[in-house]
Amino acid sequence: MATTRKAPAKAPVAKATPAKAKGKFNAADLPETGTVQFRQNGDYKVSLRALGTFAKGDPTNTAHVKALVHLGWVKPGGVNSASKSPAFTTADNADLPASAWAVGEPAGPQIAANLQALAEAGAPVEALDTLWAAYLGL
Repeated sequence: MATTRKAPAKAPVAKATPAKAKGKFNAADLPETGTVQFRQNGDYKVSLRALGTFAKGDPTNTAHVKALVHLGWVKPGGVNSASKSPAFTTADNADLPASAWAVGEPAGPQIAANLQALAEAGAPVEALDTLWAAYLGL
């Protein structure tokens, strides 16, 4: 009489997930003083282009990218001031959460919130990390 043997159970395979780690983009890590704008350090434009390509066709993700474009012009420790730029207008009209977009409030927490929102949406990790490094001044 032949016995059949069951194959051993396979260990569950971890699925790849977007960078969702809370605190990865911690606003407290951003510089609070300085004369340069956030956008002037690192590989800013290439990363923003990659995020823009990722966000294309999704109004909310596009607004997060445009918010980052506008907030990148803010000096470290500055506030999100109104402007007439297309990036400002897109973000301002998008109904983003207050954590990601609030005129007259500090830019640093908004930068972190927009990067986190894009990470949770599955944006390219390399672009997010490179842009974060630019904001950190690395």
